[in-house]
Amino acid sequence: MLTRRASKGDTSCHVVSTVVGNCAALAVSGTCGARGWATARNRPAATGVAINSCASFGGTNCTVRRWVCDGG
Repeated sequence: MLTRRASKGDTSCHVVSTVVGNCAALAVSGTCGARGWATARNRPAATGVAINSCASFGGTNCTVRRWVCDGG
């Protein structure tokens, strides 16, 4: 996906973390408000930290939009 976007001239996307044997989550406030992300050993931990991170940037009603876990 990053390669496809870059080929169209979009330089705003970049890798912020890799997930090997862990989980990652992205939480967003509203449709395009504050956001937070996290990696952790399991999904509940990753989603909880992502929501708290979103709130720490002023987000209200932060919800997890995406998560992924890798078994290692």
